[in-house]
Amino acid sequence: MTQSPHNLTEDLLSRLSEALAGTHGRALSVEAVKSLVQLEVQDWNMDHSAEASPPVTARFEQPLIGHRIRLSSE
Repeated sequence: MTQSPHNLTEDLLSRLSEALAGTHGRALSVEAVKSLVQLEVQDWNMDHSAEASPPVTARFEQPLIGHRIRLSSE
């Protein structure tokens, strides 16, 4: 589903306002606010890039390692 830029902007602003609301009553430096905003924007970008990409379907399962491990009780 594709969202309009207006809806995406509203979504990001809503997310940022929620994150900043969680800091109410705390003494924050400008650097702390910048870091918080950067983290929220990164998370938002990851969420939206995951929604935009088609789901990946594996044709077959690959093992985590490319070789077999021989177990022995010697």
